[in-house]
Amino acid sequence: MRRVLADAWQQLVAWLRRHPRWAAALFTVVTGNVVYACFRAVMLSAVDLVHGYLDPTRAMLFEGADPFVAFRFNSYSPFFYAVMAPLALMPDGVASVVWSVLQLGFLFAVVAFFRAMLGRAEVALGLGAAAVLVSDNVNLGQSNLLALAFCAASLWALSKRRDVTAGLSLAVAIAWKLTPALLLVLLIARGRVKALGAVLAGLVVCLVVVPGLVFGPARAVTFAGEWVGLVVAPFARGEKGVTTNIDWYHTNQSMEAALQRSFTRYGREHYAGAHRFVDPAFFDEAQVHGLANVLRLVLLVALAWASWRTRLDDEAVPRVGALLLLGALFISPASWFSHYIAALPAYLVALSRGARRVVLVVALATLASLGSEMKSYSLVVLSHAVLFVLLFRNTSLQTRAVEVHTQGPR
Repeated sequence: MRRVLADAWQQLVAWLRRHPRWAAALFTVVTGNVVYACFRAVMLSAVDLVHGYLDPTRAMLFEGADPFVAFRFNSYSPFFYAVMAPLALMPDGVASVVWSVLQLGFLFAVVAFFRAMLGRAEVALGLGAAAVLVSDNVNLGQSNLLALAFCAASLWALSKRRDVTAGLSLAVAIAWKLTPALLLVLLIARGRVKALGAVLAGLVVCLVVVPGLVFGPARAVTFAGEWVGLVVAPFARGEKGVTTNIDWYHTNQSMEAALQRSFTRYGREHYAGAHRFVDPAFFDEAQVHGLANVLRLVLLVALAWASWRTRLDDEAVPRVGALLLLGALFISPASWFSHYIAALPAYLVALSRGARRVVLVVALATLASLGSEMKSYSLVVLSHAVLFVLLFRNTSLQTRAVEVHTQGPR
């Protein structure tokens, strides 16, 4: 794993030395985003890092607060707050700079692991397609790139049959954000018992032991139970989450949010515009929630089938992994605009298969959705659904080709 990162770093440095103008441009863009994120954190406090992560963590550390009581708008695990504790001891500006640099490191790791698996990857085009999402994550101080980096590490390790490393990496990703749990479908479908055992052991360490070192054992156990009850259990039962951050407004680009905005009166009442003319708003919230659960089940079955039929090698794992990460965005009840950075692996996989036009359409739809009203039309969801179908089709065709090659003509 360290060798993959070291090789990627050496290649990046060599490329920057060969292209000084591009190096200067990249430095300017990166520095500008970091400075802007710091400005927002200090002067505006309009960043998730401050009011969403640091303030609750400080209240837990210094006031004995329970985040699942005092900060019900959050759905983060006790592990998340424990990792945030060192940043919470810093001034907002310093914490913002440190976190921005770390985010860029996580982004580098994602690209490095997928490039190593794909063999060839149009990294520049992939990052260009995701530029708006990368900038949004850095500017807001978001937390998605850490989870994505550990998902990429897990997939790379799985492709090398390093099951323990794969399981432990995935455990960190799941403890940090719940949605990477969909990658468990791949481990279950392929019968990777050792990897599943490592995930279980890693989750115990992340959700109980690590928070216990920061907040004390008793509080850590209490927090873990509250997190499961408020976040994990409702979703497992097919219910709407209890935390107050789950609603159907424009920033939520999950599948259910898109359906709720268009098939109920939500879009017409909150956004007007074209929603008054194009929305088939004939259903109520409960009916659309039931439809969304059916579609979630269909997606799970399709993803389980794709995982079961795939081989665990450098060629197949990144394709199925990208599918699962995309599927998690649709299945989750709350997928914010910034969460779609998890589609970066899908961009890289699609580009490696020559699907430049599809990635371009997705990038343009994402760029067009910067405004609140345009977000309300769910162009991000729709365009990424097209990308999902394309990758699913290619994965199915590739699996069939492998079977024919292995079995020979009948």
